[in-house]
Amino acid sequence: MSNRGYIDLYIEFTSKSKQDQVVRLLQELSSLGYTGAAIACNIDGEFLDEKKIVEYFNFTTNLIREVRSKNVDIEVYHRLNIISDNIKFIKKVLRKFRRSFNIIGVNPCNSLNAARFAARDRRVDVIFFNLKVFSKFFDESQAKLMSSTGVFLEIPFNKLFRGRSLTLPFRVLRKTLQIAKKYNVHIVLSSAAHSIFDMISPLQLMSTLTVLGIGLDDVKSYLTLNPKFIIERSKHRMSRNHIIPGVDVIEGVH
Repeated sequence: MSNRGYIDLYIEFTSKSKQDQVVRLLQELSSLGYTGAAIACNIDGEFLDEKKIVEYFNFTTNLIREVRSKNVDIEVYHRLNIISDNIKFIKKVLRKFRRSFNIIGVNPCNSLNAARFAARDRRVDVIFFNLKVFSKFFDESQAKLMSSTGVFLEIPFNKLFRGRSLTLPFRVLRKTLQIAKKYNVHIVLSSAAHSIFDMISPLQLMSTLTVLGIGLDDVKSYLTLNPKFIIERSKHRMSRNHIIPGVDVIEGVH
């Protein structure tokens, strides 16, 4: 995977997703310059729908096979979004599925306690917020926790901008970026697209933040180096030699 390749960490999977439509979406992403995309399965509330996860894995397995057969030059990654304000439920899903997915995202809904918990848990890769609580929950305390554990902040474009006035999202993002920079919280930028009509080119995504004064090199890293780091870190965490953060089995050493 090239360091320069753009990666969209959030393409949304639903039970209504059609394989041919997602293949077409991935073909279009590749033509726009993306070299990787994560297909996200959302688990909502407090009910662990394992049937949906099985359906998701069957879908993505067939999807990857078809993408390769059509020579689409894009890597497909597995992502699980835990959308819940219930800390016990979030723990349960993390414990059961951390090693099965390349990316784990958490949306704590309207719970500040769940947001703080997700920031402390190193099994979480990214946190994303609903717009109405974004600036309230991503404060200095949240930023300090995320910085210390290496949890990334995600800016999912369609979740924040689609179908609403731009004034509030830009105001929220301006404050967010200031706090993130102050406490060295790493950021990923994604489309959160669920159809070909929601697709956004890398240039369009980056322009969202460059208009707020963020340097182009920094914004590029939100779509290239940072997603790549998350994927490589997760591959390491999923390996059989990894025990807990900071503890690995070294083969051949007795």
